[in-house]
Amino acid sequence: MAKDLSRSCPICEGLQEYKDFAETRNVRELLVGLTHEIGNNLQAIRSELDLLTLSGALPEQSSKTVIRGVQQIRKLTVAIDVRRSGSRASGSYPGERARVG
Repeated sequence: MAKDLSRSCPICEGLQEYKDFAETRNVRELLVGLTHEIGNNLQAIRSELDLLTLSGALPEQSSKTVIRGVQQIRKLTVAIDVRRSGSRASGSYPGERARVG
């Protein structure tokens, strides 16, 4: 079993802190990429739903059901992004009204 040198060596302790920071940074970068890509795909799905609904190929009620699912996933990605960045984001798509209450 390896001995934990970080408690007895100030340099080793600093290196461990740097390693922890680097790992955290990698996770944050991964989350940024994931939430961005998920958001892009959700926007494409939402656009296709709108086209299908407007053309009459998809019943409005079915479209609303899928849109609610898309919105819920979008809220989750925004929540992840807000926690990561510490900022506030709307979580809505262009042209989509924000819900009050």
